[in-house]
Amino acid sequence: QRYALAVAKLEDETKRRVKQLEQQDTIKEVEQMKKVQEERLKEGEIRVQKGLAELRKESQERIEREAQRIQEEVDERVARIEEAKRRMEEAKLEAERRALEVVRMRTEDEEDEEDE
Repeated sequence: QRYALAVAKLEDETKRRVKQLEQQDTIKEVEQMKKVQEERLKEGEIRVQKGLAELRKESQERIEREAQRIQEEVDERVARIEEAKRRMEEAKLEAERRALEVVRMRTEDEEDEEDE
């Protein structure tokens, strides 16, 4: 009977020890899985940061291209306006020159009439 009791105790101790070892293994596995998840999370964060940086860069480049296009359009419009102003000034000067020419011719005609 003592022998059977000792065997039962040993079996219980063995079962308890096996259970304890299994729990330790489970804890180690969980800790390892946690480390792997943390590494993956860090890698994911790094990829996200790189992606955001790339998006910011592309966005900035697109904004700069659009700003340059708008500036070129503005410069072109300003050049057209200045050309139109120059033409108007030339036309105004030509009109004044013609008016003066008409006045000069009338004056000459009047002088010629007086001379006759």
